[in-house]
Amino acid sequence: RRGGYGGGGGGYGGYDRGYNDRRGGYDQRGGGNMMMGGHHQPPPAHGGYMPPPPMVHQAPPTSYLPSGAPIIPAGVQTVYMQNAQGELTPVQIQAPPGGIPTAPVDPMTGYPPAPAAYPPAPMPGMPPPAMGAPPMDPMGRKQPNVNAVMAQHPRASQMPMSVLERLGVLYEEYHVELDQGAWEILLQLSETAALGALEEVYAALSSDRGVRNVCAYFTGIARKYLDPAHAPPQGGTSQIYGEGVAAGDDAFTSLPPRVRQALESYISQGTFERHKFDFRAVDTLRKLNEDDGCSALEELARNDVTKLRNFSAYFMGICNKFLRGAR
Repeated sequence: RRGGYGGGGGGYGGYDRGYNDRRGGYDQRGGGNMMMGGHHQPPPAHGGYMPPPPMVHQAPPTSYLPSGAPIIPAGVQTVYMQNAQGELTPVQIQAPPGGIPTAPVDPMTGYPPAPAAYPPAPMPGMPPPAMGAPPMDPMGRKQPNVNAVMAQHPRASQMPMSVLERLGVLYEEYHVELDQGAWEILLQLSETAALGALEEVYAALSSDRGVRNVCAYFTGIARKYLDPAHAPPQGGTSQIYGEGVAAGDDAFTSLPPRVRQALESYISQGTFERHKFDFRAVDTLRKLNEDDGCSALEELARNDVTKLRNFSAYFMGICNKFLRGAR
């Protein structure tokens, strides 16, 4: 069957298509449109493009999902969802065979869309990422597995989402699961103290020395944050070492001389604000040697810090990079 016609001097279509050839499309030759295949009705009189018939898209099977797409296993499963008040509540669902992708399916492609945190495609000539590897966030950490954390303790839903996400990163990267004793101490910490303790655990795991017993290591750090001499005041402010005293007034004295001098210089120039350096940031900076500490401050100064949503977390990420030996 001859599958096209010429319009506007475009010539007669020279392609033979079988009756069952369902490929749609058009080709422009000499200003005319040539319709090919898939349309079992006369072409429009104006010679324009005839859209193909609509297709029904369904969620792809598990084997077709993109690398790293999280799957809810088949069967009755408990997942945690946020209610209108922002609280996490358990919900039971019946997942069909093959599981359910936790990302919504794009109706145009039938695949879950890649989130913004997915890394960019590799450059030509570079090896592709490992199949099945979880996506990474902009700081190079894997996406947190909050559902796995929620299953570790019945009161886990009482923790702030920021703490659950930090635990989820530790679970994905280092398979960390806190025992009951560690959880009981974690539940006593404020959000700021819990994040600081978990950040110290992450830094230790990322270092060359590693950690043999993560739960015991975390418990020791958490007890330090429970100590009134080290714990931040209630309310999540960046003050420490006494009520109304900013972290820089006392905490800066424990920094290596060159690092403290560089930090004071940046503050006096207006590059940084003193109150932005909370106890977590200063404590992480204190772990670096003088050269790395100055380099970390220099790297921070190259950024527009006024646009940072979480100054302390961003700076701690820079410090942890130097702790891991990366430049």
